[in-house]
Formats: sequence, structure tokens, C-alpha cells
Amino acid sequence: WSGFMVSGNCLADEPTIPDAPKEKAYEGQNLTIKSGDLTLDTIDGLDTRLGKKYVPKEATYNRLLLKFSTEYTESMQQLRDAYKEDKVVDAQRFAHSLKGVAGTIGATELALIAADIEQLVKDGEQDKAIAKSYELEKTHKSIAEKILLVLEINQKKDAKAGKTALPA
Repeated sequence: WSGFMVSGNCLADEPTIPDAPKEKAYEGQNLTIKSGDLTLDTIDGLDTRLGKKYVPKEATYNRLLLKFSTEYTESMQQLRDAYKEDKVVDAQRFAHSLKGVAGTIGATELALIAADIEQLVKDGEQDKAIAKSYELEKTHKSIAEKILLVLEINQKKDAKAGKTALPA
């Protein structure tokens, strides 16, 4: 999936994706999901009805999902690093930003965890904020991996049908 280049909210390049696998095993987990069984609507922790209420255009929603899944993967470490370096404003900004994006796409559990971290940062609870960031990271990774797989599968299906799933 490294073929996607996100620039702002738009995709710079369309990737070339090999045939989608019939099954995908998630790294580090004892979980195998058949690609036909996985859709955005079936991802635990993602309420697509809520997300599509906030972002009704499918292409825009998909771009936001892609951005959430790729650009926020390092935010938890950035949050911890900022706090350790006594950059409290940066730590609070990372938590606030993730809270907003997660809420917008319908990842409500993740948004609540990010809100907790944001409050802990405001309250000067460094150890609790850092500890909570690991929960946030685990939850984000679980959702993000599945979103990327679904977007890949959907793009392959759309390519076969002559459509572009995520227009630039």
C-alpha cells in the first residue's frame, strides 16, 4: 500500500495493487479474515453511518480514512516524545487532532481515548497520559490495518469495473 501518496487531503498518485488476496492474516495476530467478509461497515470500532453523516461524499470519506490510517500511525509516539521533552502544547495538539479525526470518521472509541489523553495532558498527568497512549496506539492500529485492507480490496474491485475508488 505504499503506492498511495497523501498530499494534504488529496492523493497524488494512483497505486498499482496486485490481485487482492482471498484471505489476509494480520501480522502479529492469530486472525485470518476472508476479504469478502470484511467491509468498512464490519470493522469493529468504526461506525461508518456516523462517519458518513459527517462526511457524506464517499470519495472524501475514503480519503479521510486513508489519511487516518497512514498519517496518524506515528502520532502516539510523537505524543509521548513531546510530553517527555516537556512540549505539553504539542502533546495536547496531537491528542486533540487525533480525537477530531477519529470522531469525524466514526471511530468513537478511539476519539474517547484521545479525549482522555487530551484531558490528562491538560491536567499535567504525564504518566497516565503516556500509559493511555499505548491503549490509543493499539486501538488505532487495529482499526487502521482493517481500513487499509478494505480500501485496497475496494480499489481492486473498482479497477476491474473501470472505476476509480479514490480519485485524486
